[in-house]
Amino acid sequence: MTQIVLQFGFIVFFNNIFPYSVVTFLVVNYFRLKMFASELETRRRELPSIYFGVGIYTNLLDWMSYLGFFVNVLFTYLKSESVQHQL
Repeated sequence: MTQIVLQFGFIVFFNNIFPYSVVTFLVVNYFRLKMFASELETRRRELPSIYFGVGIYTNLLDWMSYLGFFVNVLFTYLKSESVQHQL
């Protein structure tokens, strides 16, 4: 779960700088899913547990979403043509 939250953070904060990060993470997660599927075929599954929501990551995801908005606005402002002429 931590890796998924980190990927979400990279996408939210740095999507303006590296727009292909979404495609990169989709490809990586596709291969991870294939790896886990083959692992399930050879291993015995664990007993299921009941979880409600994403637990401790809820607040972190909320803050990353809000902060990511302002970071993207700042990056877009700094990359705009009118600001480049003023600097």
